[in-house]
Amino acid sequence: MQITDYIDNLPTRKDEDYLYTDARAAMAEIDTVVNASIDATGIGGSVVGSVDEMSEQDAIDSTIAQDLVNLNCAAVDDILRIEFNDENPTPVEIMLSSEGGKKVLAQSRIDVVATDGSKSQMVVRTNGLASAANCVLKIDVKSNASLDVVFVQTERIDAPVFVSTSATVEEGACLSVSTVNVNPGFVRNNIQVDLVGEHSQVSLNGVYEADSGHVDNATLVNHLVPNCTSEELYKGILDGDAKGAFSGRIVVAPGAQKTSAQQTNRNMLLSTEAHAYAKPQLEIYADDVKCSHGATSGQIDQAQLFYMQQRGIDKKTAMKLLTAAFALEVVNKIPVESVRNELTIEE
Repeated sequence: MQITDYIDNLPTRKDEDYLYTDARAAMAEIDTVVNASIDATGIGGSVVGSVDEMSEQDAIDSTIAQDLVNLNCAAVDDILRIEFNDENPTPVEIMLSSEGGKKVLAQSRIDVVATDGSKSQMVVRTNGLASAANCVLKIDVKSNASLDVVFVQTERIDAPVFVSTSATVEEGACLSVSTVNVNPGFVRNNIQVDLVGEHSQVSLNGVYEADSGHVDNATLVNHLVPNCTSEELYKGILDGDAKGAFSGRIVVAPGAQKTSAQQTNRNMLLSTEAHAYAKPQLEIYADDVKCSHGATSGQIDQAQLFYMQQRGIDKKTAMKLLTAAFALEVVNKIPVESVRNELTIEE
């Protein structure tokens, strides 16, 4: 197949998993495909890094991002592999960058393994992207390991960006994935997590703030064995004509008893032209579980705004404080201190 054939096969809004994002239309102008530049710091010692040529053995099965993964595998030359061993107090920092605008598609592939008993953190930044992008990450968290991953985009990217993550979490292991999108152009984040070992845990958190553009977060958590826990919290602050979407799906397989799964999406709309879409889903095939989901959208609390203005705080500052407080619940869940500090409101 030609690369254009892969692009022509990308999902549209007729696909249930892409109800709010037309991937094919977003990449319609692509005429060149290149490898994104990947700059990594913090690799060394017990963190092993290597660059290997892509092969057929590196294929990924993805329920919510298979067409994007296929496009990635067809055109990426090299994979950055990172292996975390022992306890690593310093996060690995990865910067993705590219040039070329909307007609160039920059692709990247990163494979991450957290070995048995390790404890590590990784930050992936996409501010350096200046073209369309299709980024794929494969994560494997081994038994009793702990891995925190944070995706950060805090500068506007005037081209479509797709980030697809596929993860497996083994027995007694913990995975945390946090996503930060501030002033996005067009972003779709896909996260699929398979809990394959008993007593494994995953925490998915996201915060997005926009006064224009489009940001869509799609998650799929598969509880495949008993005694596993998943928590999801996504919050959006939307102004102007911005559009935000959240599609979350939790699947509890037959026999996955004692599952605990919680999923929450909340949105604050600051204008009448902003739109928030939510599609929380539960598929439960076991009878001894504790699962919940919910989604809310509303405006800023006018009583709180009035109260602050009555005490001498101007409206602009008061709104900034209230939106920051709304996002703080998610920000506080980000385990990487440096990223939390970046997102703290300026005094």
